[in-house]
Amino acid sequence: MQAQAGQSPTSFGYPEPGWTVGGLLRHLRQRFKIGISPATLRRALPRADFVWGRPKLILPQGRDPAAAAKVAYLTQILADSAATILAQDECEMLLLPVLRATWHRRGEQPKVLTPGKNRKRPIFGAVNLRTGAWHYRLTDRKRSVEFIAEMEDVLQAYPVGRLYVLVDNSSIHTSQAVMQWLQSHERLQLVSLPSYAGHKYNPTEKIWWHLKDAISANRGFKLLADLDAALRRHFASLTPQPILRLINSFAARQAQAVVAA
Repeated sequence: MQAQAGQSPTSFGYPEPGWTVGGLLRHLRQRFKIGISPATLRRALPRADFVWGRPKLILPQGRDPAAAAKVAYLTQILADSAATILAQDECEMLLLPVLRATWHRRGEQPKVLTPGKNRKRPIFGAVNLRTGAWHYRLTDRKRSVEFIAEMEDVLQAYPVGRLYVLVDNSSIHTSQAVMQWLQSHERLQLVSLPSYAGHKYNPTEKIWWHLKDAISANRGFKLLADLDAALRRHFASLTPQPILRLINSFAARQAQAVVAA
């Protein structure tokens, strides 16, 4: 049984991606003429060191063929001490709470209310890698038009000098509308980061992680207006120094080291 359950059902030609008790019983009966009850199999699986649990999501393991060139150009950008360098990203916050483990009395599991209807609030954010200044925009959707509006905000916040914005390879950053807009705003340049490596090169993701723990950990919201108010309070409380500690990463350290030198 260990040898069979230790392989994916797909390796035996079954369409299911994972084993259930019923699927494993059918396999044992069809292939080996072994007839046991579901209860017996459920007891045998833990003794064979198998557990019942959900799979986990992982990032694609592909490699961007242009990664080396992108990193080299990123290094060149970070060495420009006269430029303003921002890291940009988007996320979505939900009315539904994010469940986090917490200490509680045995048998008194905490209960968190869920909203009657779950809704989401897209957020566009950009952080200055050298100063820790944070810029954000709450939107209704995540499209190129909202991204362009965010870039308009960034240009107003930094009215002079070269402006580099690090972005991932999402289609909203590479659409025809964005390319046309960039042609008339040459002072701002988008810097494409390597695919599958946003967690390594884009420190804005660390702000999202902190945000979700601070705002939505075991806490839900009834209305989008309530969520928006909590988001604005949170961002208003984030001063540059805590943000610089949050975004500590390769890109941020390189950008700051050039100025310090």
